[in-house]
Amino acid sequence: MNNHCHYFFDYKFLKAGLLARGDDLILIDITRGRDEFRDTMIKEHALCCEDAGPFADVIRELTEYLNGERAYFTTPYSLEGSSFQLKVWKQTARIPHGSVKTYRDIALEIGHPKAVRAVGSAVGRNSIPIIIPCHRVIKTGGQAGQFGGGTELKKRLLTHEGIKVRNNWIV
Repeated sequence: MNNHCHYFFDYKFLKAGLLARGDDLILIDITRGRDEFRDTMIKEHALCCEDAGPFADVIRELTEYLNGERAYFTTPYSLEGSSFQLKVWKQTARIPHGSVKTYRDIALEIGHPKAVRAVGSAVGRNSIPIIIPCHRVIKTGGQAGQFGGGTELKKRLLTHEGIKVRNNWIV
């Protein structure tokens, strides 16, 4: 039996497909529009239901975040990845609201100082952006860098958190 549900969140500047397995959030898709997300979820999870119910907490928390009323998330989630990826995501989740860290910072913090590119790869594979704030990870020189939802969304999220961004650079 398939116990996946999906929902499309669209509020202010954030449009994101949400996927849950049981009570756990497993995906925030910021790369597809509403129809493409729904069609993909139905194709990949044949019995996937479209229901806002399982997403009440994350919808409330994302809305509060976008309204400037929340800095941290408590929504239960489940991640699947290698032990290295899980370390990177756990460390990324610790980056405080309104702060940034570099890929190098994270590599050092998890005890893999030479794995800067691998950290970048793991950050790029984060399945629940915003909740695990990969938008707060920047290049060593201060450039905002890439983001799954595009550089404009990354800049908006950083600016929303009070971080000054000018021409894709943190200032």
